[in-house]
Amino acid sequence: MYFSKSKYNFNQRLLISSLFLFPIFFWDIEIFEFRHLILLLFLPIIYQKKVNKKDILIFFICFLIFIHSIFYVDLNIEENLYKLLISFYLLIIIKIVNEYYRYFLEHLEFNIKFFFIIFIFFSTLISLYFLLNKGVLSPHCILGCFSTYQILYSENSHLGMIAGSLIIFQLYLMSFKQSKINFIVFFLFLIICFLNNSLTLYLSLILNSLFFLIFFQKKINIKFNIYLIIFIIICSFGIINKKAQIDKIQSIFDPVARYIQNKSYTFSSKYNILIKEALIDKANKLEQDEISKNLSSDVWIKSAKITFYSFKNYPLGVGINNFIFSHNNYIDNISVNFDITRDLNKEDASFVLAKIISEFGLFSFLIFFIIFKFIFSKKIGFQFKLFLLPNIFTQLFIRGAGYFNGGFIIFILIILFLLINKKEEND
Repeated sequence: MYFSKSKYNFNQRLLISSLFLFPIFFWDIEIFEFRHLILLLFLPIIYQKKVNKKDILIFFICFLIFIHSIFYVDLNIEENLYKLLISFYLLIIIKIVNEYYRYFLEHLEFNIKFFFIIFIFFSTLISLYFLLNKGVLSPHCILGCFSTYQILYSENSHLGMIAGSLIIFQLYLMSFKQSKINFIVFFLFLIICFLNNSLTLYLSLILNSLFFLIFFQKKINIKFNIYLIIFIIICSFGIINKKAQIDKIQSIFDPVARYIQNKSYTFSSKYNILIKEALIDKANKLEQDEISKNLSSDVWIKSAKITFYSFKNYPLGVGINNFIFSHNNYIDNISVNFDITRDLNKEDASFVLAKIISEFGLFSFLIFFIIFKFIFSKKIGFQFKLFLLPNIFTQLFIRGAGYFNGGFIIFILIILFLLINKKEEND
């Protein structure tokens, strides 16, 4: 898909890129809420009076989201006003993305390079500050040290949430022709990412690379194919060589294995009594074995179980940002390995899939339909799928922080507008 030539000069491009990048890549900075600076892009929309009949539909949808959010939950006046503010915030974000998404995609390479430069500069600056002023240099990462310094990102996994899209997209560009400067900047970004590695980063790169290798093989050249396979191998070794990350994966799959084994007993008959007895013996032995327990996976499993109970009892959802309502209702019905698990991720659910299904119920399948249609649309550029889908998949299934963090809602809206306004192209 090709867009018309940009009407903005370089300084305007820089300003718009900065405001658009904050809620996507710098949402976790706690010193100042930089992510909300994107709202400044609403000012020229108001000034130029860019309001049309479609905005009435957007307003109506946001109003329905507000009504839905207060339908089941008993809220006081202050909380109702907060829900109304969220709906109004969503309305403004929709309008901003609709106005600027073409520009953002038109200058995608410029925007990513711009982010890399800012990211590398501040990662280096922060590390030097702690070294020179406090005599601290984290031995395990040298640069960035996000989980230690907690400035750009409070956790390594928060970097892993957004890094997958950037890395996969840049590998795609490198499979054609890339300047030496771009290569150096990207290489420095990779170094910082892997020094601050997390299971989120590794799984994001592995699963998204496999996705593109399987579903878009015809659009992938040989170089890109090799790059993806190399990163799958590197990330796989990264997981294997860290016991803590293996424990996270094991502690998620162990309960699933137990459930399947227990269910398999019911299908026994006189023809498979021996098999049944063998399974029972194995299950009993498994009960006695010590299972590796991990806090992150414990929270992930807790959120998945709460979603199951919430969807079962509230099939239409409990309303936007009301996951805490479901959490408080069902947390006592769920066993956890750590007491602290009960108090973690009570609002964002740890991964967005759990949050969406709990809060929107059956309506959430509309989001999944939009993503599915976007994946297989032949009228949307492959390069946009490479950039948008890894971010969405990572936050949906692996690690997320709500709708308005990590660019999730922005990427979903871009996908929606691409589908609505799709044009013929030579991909």
